[in-house]
Amino acid sequence: MWNLDEAIVLYREAIDLFPKGHSDRSMLLNNLASCLSMRYNQLGVLEDLDVAIVLCREALHFRPTGHPLRSMALNNLAAHLSTRYKQLGVMENLSEAIVLSQEALDLRPIGHPNRPSSLNSLASCLFSRYGRLGFMEDLDKAIVLSGEALGLCPTGHPNQSMLSDNLANFLSTRYKQLGVMGDLDKAIALGREALSLCPIGNLNRPMSLTSLASHLCTRYRRLGAMEDLVEAVDLARQAVDLCQIGNPTRNSGTWRT
Repeated sequence: MWNLDEAIVLYREAIDLFPKGHSDRSMLLNNLASCLSMRYNQLGVLEDLDVAIVLCREALHFRPTGHPLRSMALNNLAAHLSTRYKQLGVMENLSEAIVLSQEALDLRPIGHPNRPSSLNSLASCLFSRYGRLGFMEDLDKAIVLSGEALGLCPTGHPNQSMLSDNLANFLSTRYKQLGVMGDLDKAIALGREALSLCPIGNLNRPMSLTSLASHLCTRYRRLGAMEDLVEAVDLARQAVDLCQIGNPTRNSGTWRT
């Protein structure tokens, strides 16, 4: 935390040295916003997130249409607004995040190295809106976008596990809505793939364990196959064991059905 606090102080000082409109100011604004967002994730102080959003808006202002880094500024602001929505439930934050994510995606055509990131961001926002409003078209589009993101991700890429887990969760959600067994079976297969890419020691392993356990438990309730339930319980126990008491991910070791 000390290094993060120091970085925030130093970035603030650096920004003060550059007048508004300077070509380097927008990058410093984005960097400071990222540090504040990280501190928010650690401490939960909403002011840090709100300031990060203000900084990203200023950075975006200096990256107008045609600027080579506009898509990055759009994606960053969308991410912070999405986080704020998840914290406060303000629908305007989510709606703006969707618009910004779509614009960022439009600026990252097939072949752009950051297209998978934009696909995943927009998919996550649409999934959040589905959770709030229940529009199936949002869920269906999230699945399509997430599938494209995973398809563009090279084998062994650090984000492959996360993308597999996201798509698995979207498909599992659609199964619960429509009851199509193929969605659930694919979710389980993707969950296994995600877990295989999260070896012991990986910070994402508890979440992957929990997600796969949840999908297996859902299938057990449908088909009654005891091996699904036994495996689900074992995976959930592993997830809990990997999370120290007080770790925010510990509560993820409960069923999500």
